[in-house]
Amino acid sequence: MEKKGNLKNKKTFKTIILMIMIIFFFLIGINYNTYKTINLEKIFNIMLLDNNNYSDNIIDKNTIEENEKIEVGEENSIGISTNKYSLELDEDYDYISTISIKTDDNLEENNFLLTLYSGDVSFSYSIDDFITNNNDETIFVINKSNIDKISINSVTEEFDNEAKEGKTISIEQIEINDINDIQEAKKTILIKSIFLIIIIILLFILYFILEKLKKYDKVPNDRLPTIFFVTSMIVGTIFSILFPLYQIPDEMTHINMMYSEMNMEVDFYSETDFFGDTLRIMHNYDEKVNVDKYFSFGQKLLVNDDYGMPKISLLRHFPQAIGMIIGEIFNLPIIISITLAEFLAVLFYSFVCSKALKIIPIKKELMMAIMLLPICIQQMGSFSYDAVLLPICFYFISYVFYLKFSKKKIILKDILILILLLVGMALIKIPYILLGALIFLLPIDKLDFNFHFFRIDYDFIKKNTKKIIYISLPIIIVIAFLTIKVLSKISYGRMLIAAVLEAPYTLKMILTSINLYKFGYIRELTGEFGWFDTPTSAIYTIFIVLCIFIICFINFKKNKNNNQIVEKNPFKKKEIVFMYVLGLVMIFLIVLSMFSWTAYVTGYTNFDTLSISEIRDLFKTLTFIGGVQGRYFLPIIPILLIPIYNKRITKFISKFNISLFLILYYLIVFVYMAIVVLLRYWI
Repeated sequence: MEKKGNLKNKKTFKTIILMIMIIFFFLIGINYNTYKTINLEKIFNIMLLDNNNYSDNIIDKNTIEENEKIEVGEENSIGISTNKYSLELDEDYDYISTISIKTDDNLEENNFLLTLYSGDVSFSYSIDDFITNNNDETIFVINKSNIDKISINSVTEEFDNEAKEGKTISIEQIEINDINDIQEAKKTILIKSIFLIIIIILLFILYFILEKLKKYDKVPNDRLPTIFFVTSMIVGTIFSILFPLYQIPDEMTHINMMYSEMNMEVDFYSETDFFGDTLRIMHNYDEKVNVDKYFSFGQKLLVNDDYGMPKISLLRHFPQAIGMIIGEIFNLPIIISITLAEFLAVLFYSFVCSKALKIIPIKKELMMAIMLLPICIQQMGSFSYDAVLLPICFYFISYVFYLKFSKKKIILKDILILILLLVGMALIKIPYILLGALIFLLPIDKLDFNFHFFRIDYDFIKKNTKKIIYISLPIIIVIAFLTIKVLSKISYGRMLIAAVLEAPYTLKMILTSINLYKFGYIRELTGEFGWFDTPTSAIYTIFIVLCIFIICFINFKKNKNNNQIVEKNPFKKKEIVFMYVLGLVMIFLIVLSMFSWTAYVTGYTNFDTLSISEIRDLFKTLTFIGGVQGRYFLPIIPILLIPIYNKRITKFISKFNISLFLILYYLIVFVYMAIVVLLRYWI
């Protein structure tokens, strides 16, 4: 019976592996913008091209206009403008390998149909059939003979004015059997085919390796910090290079902010002569990195201001600042300085997070999965202060659970560490200091503050409870009064006060915003890379969400007899409720933090000078809050997912090889992300 059970589990595991592979390939296939469709016909076409049939002739605009041109720019019966070109071909074009069409607009934005005629037989190609698309030039692989006529039809439903005069594209030139286009098509298909083949080979190699290692099914809790550090360093460094400079949200602002924190007036973009020419890529999927300009080792880093005494706020960017300072001291090329700065950011993220994984006594696999979410990988190797903020938040959460479940006594040093971490959060982004409320999860009976002259421990607190309350109450009132006074002096504080005074309007506006953007927030945690102009498949998002949900239930270990033991939920019900309430409050405050930005972009450019009463009126005017990004919720995810426990689900999961599942999950996440980023910026 036991043998049959093992065979059944083995078969189930193999089925799961196969299904995950199929899902992965499906992810690649369905996302057209990320990975243009490759089919056998195109591959064979490019291999069968007639190499002796090249032509240097170009059908230019003048030639096109001399041919029959029908309904150009005219509006048809349903009010849609059309372009129709019909070109009779000479005998020189009796065989066609490629057709390159250059227009005054991008064909992807228009309904487009290319039709070839061979006598009474026609062959049609839509815009989905092109093989490469470079700015305004689109190349089609044809491989057809005896073609005597070409027809091009473009339609658009965009209108220039109220009279609804349709916009039309203008065909600038057509190249037939151009040798450069043929080589470009070959190169494109070759690169994409190699990527696909390599991925297939790697997955199958991995599958057979995992089959050989299936007996090692223990979750490597003890080795996770080291595994994370190595993985994070490798993956983070690779993606810090794959994401070009300025393609991470607000990265240019963060670079200038970093120099401002060093008491320097630097406009990095202009002072480096618009380094890398990468701003043109932003929001333009067809633009790629100019490799020669970007990896120019002739441009040296030399800013026009002297270094001053840094501000304490430099904490937000100190790993990156060290890299840039080293770059200027040694007069390094700009690209080397930038790479060094991003590498140090990855190093800081990986080191602090690995320490967090080492001390957290529960849900190590879950914390690692959160730390390696795709958006974390994007941010860890950038100039964004997320590379510093996120590991500090993760370490704080881990340290609280370490004190709660592992450490026998909570001493003064532990409290000071928590306070320093909270100060770091406050210097970077104020709303996250609410994570400090997690200290209320700490058991009072563990407190042991030894001041040498006297000692504060559980017995002392128990004996002097009333005295402590009498002393603490006036202090709390004074602190609250001073806090309100300080808040009323700054715009963010006045906004918080106004939000409390207009609680019903505030709550309605926050809930409307969350309901409006909820799926967008989730997508931004798993994709929507760069300036939200590099989308990933919705199935990729669903895949990650489902896997994270499964990882939530990995809470078991092996006993001395090598049997799996399901760990019980270590949290009390009131503690779980507290964490969820805290998480919801933080979500609300993070959404609310973008209220001032929303007011600014909607015309209230003087928001910083508005009084509390004026901001209250504004809460009644605006209906939703925009500008919130999914990555803002990253520090909250652990406190929402860690309390999730279910004995039945965990017991079922424990039957499978969890280590293999985790390896496969990370492989799919990283490989797919690499494909998306490579095709977006480089290929």
